[in-house]
Amino acid sequence: MQSDATGDSTSQAGSPPLTWAALLEAYRVGPKEEWSAVLLERLDPWLAVARRHLPARPPYLDAEDVAQELTLEVLRIAAGWRPHCEDRWVPRRLVERAARHVYKTVLREQFSATEELIEDTVAGEPGSIDIAFDTPVGKASASELRVLYRFKVLGEPIKTLAQQSGMTTGAVRRLIRRALAHARTSTPGADSQ
Repeated sequence: MQSDATGDSTSQAGSPPLTWAALLEAYRVGPKEEWSAVLLERLDPWLAVARRHLPARPPYLDAEDVAQELTLEVLRIAAGWRPHCEDRWVPRRLVERAARHVYKTVLREQFSATEELIEDTVAGEPGSIDIAFDTPVGKASASELRVLYRFKVLGEPIKTLAQQSGMTTGAVRRLIRRALAHARTSTPGADSQ
C-alpha cells in the first residue's frame, strides 16, 4: 500500500485512492491486520478530534485507555457496517458512532465508581445506621445520605473518599453537592430559605 500526498491509500502506484466504502469492504473481507492499519491511518484526523473530546477518568480510564477503546470500537463497527450515506460522510459517521459508544462506556465506569463509593460508605458501621438512612430526607436517596454522613458527620476528607472510590476529588465534591441539593429539595421550609 502507498499513500499519496493527502494521506489516502492507493491500491497500486498511480491508481486513485480507495473510496471509504471500498476501504470498509476490503477491511471486512481482506486480511484485517493489513487493512486495519490503512483504515486507521486514513481515519487519523477524525480520531484525533474524537480523542480530544472524549473525557478520561483517571485512575480507571486515562487518556491512553480511552484512545485505545476508541480505536477498538472503530474497528469493531467497521467490521460489520455497510454505510448508506455519501462516501465523504463515512469517516465522520464511523468515528462519531464509535466515540458515542466509548463516551457511554466512560460514563458507565464513572457511575460504577460512584456507586461503589456510595455502597462502601458505611461498611463496618453498626447496622442501626442503615436503618436511620432508610428515612428519606428531601429527595436524597439512602446512598446519598451515607456519603453525606461520612463527609459531614464522620468528617472524612474528600481526598480519602476520592481515593477509596477511584474518583477525582472534584467528582466527589460534585457528588456531595448533588446529595446536599437533593436533601434540601423538598425539606419543609427549604423553599423559604
